[in-house]
Amino acid sequence: MVFPIYALLFPLANSVDENRLHLQEILIRSIMSSLPSVAQAVAVPKIEIPPASNTVTVRVIDTTTRIYMPVGTMFEPTIKGHTTLSSPSYSFLIENECLGRKVLFDLGTQKRWKEQAPGVVSMIEESGWDVKVEKDVADILQEHGVPLAAINAIIWR
Repeated sequence: MVFPIYALLFPLANSVDENRLHLQEILIRSIMSSLPSVAQAVAVPKIEIPPASNTVTVRVIDTTTRIYMPVGTMFEPTIKGHTTLSSPSYSFLIENECLGRKVLFDLGTQKRWKEQAPGVVSMIEESGWDVKVEKDVADILQEHGVPLAAINAIIWR
């Protein structure tokens, strides 16, 4: 699921309760914005996140990747009139101040993606994808004052 965040590094609210409410609002808006624009009779489920004494700050990073692809490469059946999927890519910086640790979830697409494994590059090009990447995530982190040496782990899927 893609979360429509409009800043490169978007800090959530300061308190645990504000974080929970803000995250719920982002999730609900994201879910609702991805639904077809027809009358909705479905109630939005309430998301219950229990309180905790140890919390983290999650920052959403717009990786500057935009992938344009034929819808059929990702979804079936296709919807008549919807031929192209425009997909952004996001990474997440997760910080635990109590432990002094930072974890980065996903690195997005590298700016020089055409220098990757030839089989992957061929598959992307043969599938008709148009990939645009302005910056590497490492550059975005450094531009926003996060030294790469401060990242304790990277989770890559």
